[in-house]
Order: sequence, then structure tokens, then C-alpha cells
Amino acid sequence: MKYLVTGAAGFIGGHIARTLAAQGHQVCGIDVRPFAKNIPFEGRKCNVEDFESLKQYLAGCDGIYHMAAIASVPLSFEDPEGTFATNVLGTRNVFQAALDQGGVPVVYASSAAVYGDNDALPLKETEEPKPMSPYAEHKLANEKEAKAFGAQGLPSFGLRFFNIYGPGQDPSSPYSGVISIFHDRLQNRKPITIYGDGGQTRDFVYVGDTVQGCLRAMNCADASAPVANLCRGDTIMISELLDLMGEIMGEPADISYGAERSGDIRYSCGDPARLKGVTGFTPQTGMKEGLKNLISGRL
Repeated sequence: MKYLVTGAAGFIGGHIARTLAAQGHQVCGIDVRPFAKNIPFEGRKCNVEDFESLKQYLAGCDGIYHMAAIASVPLSFEDPEGTFATNVLGTRNVFQAALDQGGVPVVYASSAAVYGDNDALPLKETEEPKPMSPYAEHKLANEKEAKAFGAQGLPSFGLRFFNIYGPGQDPSSPYSGVISIFHDRLQNRKPITIYGDGGQTRDFVYVGDTVQGCLRAMNCADASAPVANLCRGDTIMISELLDLMGEIMGEPADISYGAERSGDIRYSCGDPARLKGVTGFTPQTGMKEGLKNLISGRL
């Protein structure tokens, strides 16, 4: 089989592309960023806003994993037009190119950000979206456009990612999660700032599980454009997370506390039931096991 992976120089897209290649598939990965040396797939520089190039790389593909995005809430406020162009117009290009190629199935990254600040935990896909940022609005727009393209015959599957972590996540990136930042600072014995009181909770998903969820979703993509949470359905407080990482690494944390950041959600937890019901998949990696994998650098 041949697959196109957008955002393949990034964290999740790179893991998907390498996994597909290891399974013997032909993989074309595209990204605006440079690729690492000796990647086990074809890497091409391409912006999803470039429709003609996108169509060229999509030719002959059996499926698309669309992970390319500017996945930063702060940047979506600072540069609403630029992030809209990538996140919304770029995704529209992916859908249109896939439709033009005869309806190539698309698995795409949505986000738990569409739920906003919602106390109805664990969050189900039936909850009314309450986006609190342009980035969240972009992801909701992707889901709506998937439905519109589905009406024209395009199969797709949208995954609302919760907090993804694992080896290969760049702690210096504006898109990186709190776990990669904590890991970098503990490893280099740098001080760590917790914004707020550390009582915030998050539903973290190991990247290896995320990849398997995406692969399962490809088999279930259809013109009804299903959307499902990709989450574990349990949570850990940020302060407890840091304690656990320090315990595993044997490094005590030098912690300071800052003001809670505007727009931060205090409690977040998803319901994984729909993804399991549709694809048969639920994440298998526990928090401690996933952190040990991250710290050791193995997938």
C-alpha cells in the first residue's frame, strides 16, 4: 500500500510515517520543515497550502494521514491569518485533492481543544463544542468540512487528540507538550515553572498508542466522516506528573510557580468509548510505562 503523511517531519506524523514504512508500506512524507537524515521513507518539502504539489504527491496513494498543522494556541492568537491558512485552507486542500483522486480516505488530526472548558467529564463527542481559541476553531472547521466533503463521497476519520507524548517530541518547539518540557528540564537540571497551582489534570496518550489509533481509524474511514476522541479516559495532575517523572529519573525538580495562563483549561479527560466501538482500539500504554519509554528513548 502507498500512503501520504503530511507533517511527516513532525512528532506524530513522523512516528506514523516510520511505523508504516516498518510495516512494508510505501510512504511519501511531506512537510515544510527539513527531514532528519536516513529516514526510512521518502521525504519531500511541501506546504499543504500548495494544492498542485499536494495533488502530485497524492497520486497513486491508498490513504492520507493528515497531521500537518500549526498546533499552537498562542500562535493562533498572534497570527490568526497565517494559522488559518495552514490549519483550515491547507486541510481543505487535502480533502479536495483526496476527492479529486477518486476519494482517497483521509485520517486527520482534530483536537480536544474543540471542547473548550467543559465540566462534563469524561468528555464525549456528543458534547457541544466550545472552542476558546482560533486553533480550536480551526479544528472544528476541519470536522465540519470533512462532513461536507463526505457528502461528495470522501471517506475520512477525524481524531480528537488529547495530550500526546513520547520519544522525539522537541521540547524547544512552541507545539511541544508539558511532558517533553519537564523531561528536558529534569534531564538538564534546569528549574521548572508550573503555571497555576499544579492541580490541573490532563489525559495523556502515549505516541505509540496514538499511531495505532490512527492506523485503525484508516480502516474505518467512511463518507459519514466519523470523529472520535483519542484518549485514555483517565487523568493525572500536573504536580503528580512531575513527581512521577522525577522519581523515574532520580532527579529532584527545582520548581517555581507562575500565574495561571490565560485560556488554560483546568480539567481535561476524554471518553475513549466511541473509538473503541468503531475501531476496536483503546490505548494500551500506562502512564509510568510511557514515561519510562520516553526517558529511555525507546518507542
